[in-house]
Amino acid sequence: MKEMKVSVLMITYNHEKFIAQAIDSVLEQKANFDYEIVIGEDCSTDKTYGVCEEYMKRFPKKIKLLRNKNNIGMQKNFTQTFNACRGAYVAFLEGDDYWVDDKKLQKQVDYLDKDLKSSACFHNARIVYEGLDKKEDLFHKNAMKRYYDLKDIVSRFFIPSCSIMFRRECVWPFPGWFEKAYLCDWVLHILLAKRGYYGYMNEIMATYRIHKKGILSTGSRDDIMKKSIATLKLVKGYLKFRYRCIINIKILFGYCSLYKYYLTNMFKRNAK
Repeated sequence: MKEMKVSVLMITYNHEKFIAQAIDSVLEQKANFDYEIVIGEDCSTDKTYGVCEEYMKRFPKKIKLLRNKNNIGMQKNFTQTFNACRGAYVAFLEGDDYWVDDKKLQKQVDYLDKDLKSSACFHNARIVYEGLDKKEDLFHKNAMKRYYDLKDIVSRFFIPSCSIMFRRECVWPFPGWFEKAYLCDWVLHILLAKRGYYGYMNEIMATYRIHKKGILSTGSRDDIMKKSIATLKLVKGYLKFRYRCIINIKILFGYCSLYKYYLTNMFKRNAK
């Protein structure tokens, strides 16, 4: 069997309005290598699966569709879909984002083929606010460095998930705690940065969509803060307390935000 160069890992849940655009943006890629699309559909309550199934029937040699019988959550869906990928390189695209450059995969493969010290590469992306009264923007408006290391990744979140391509071997196997973490993209960046640099490509090749039903818009605010704090603790243990000062400050800020949230709600209840 011919080696698969790239797997496009696509996870989706309730993306009926967006998933066709995401899949089309991958199918439109022009590359001199074989690539596959592996879709992890997490038991959507809308017609997302039906849309994906139609694409799979039209492109059976290109698309592999996985469907969960029950909703298992983003982290488990991600690892399950990753396990089905065969490519030496993996590009990540969530079902509500899309690519805008038909040579994106080719450019990133060329980059990683030449730059062996990088475990991954990423690029700039446009941000669109779907159904929100906000003008579109760029993910990176200021000058960026050519390379980013583990300290950079731990310090802040600045990599749009729809922009990354990484070496599959650099994150296999996933640590057992990965599925307990919240927002797997930041944790994925940390795992990769531990194995090499993140190289930056100064091009806009994707669109990152923010909408009312996105992962950051669902769930109660206090629950999101609690999960974020728990994830920071998991990462601190994984790094064996390397960069613990940076992580401890983030944890402290998380607790302060949680305290402020509870205090504000308590005053609102007492004011009624």
